[in-house]
Amino acid sequence: MATHKRIQFYSGMALGVDTAAVEIILGLKDKYPIEINLTAAVHCINLDAKWNNLDKQKYHWLLSQCDAIKFVSNLPYQEAGGIKCLNARN
Repeated sequence: MATHKRIQFYSGMALGVDTAAVEIILGLKDKYPIEINLTAAVHCINLDAKWNNLDKQKYHWLLSQCDAIKFVSNLPYQEAGGIKCLNARN
């Protein structure tokens, strides 16, 4: 059986499965004796622009808990190419 000393997890930070997975990973970080690194792979700077306030607060809190944040684009969604930016993130 292989043992790991470090696990790298990436999340696209979209509402739903992405953010739920981040919450699970954060819960596991202190539970296991291995290093678990969490990177938010965000496609544009205003990912949460159309979200309600509760989802925005949760998103920003989750971002603050990540070990790293990587933006595919430093532009808003439309200026970053819209769906093309999402595909680039993926």
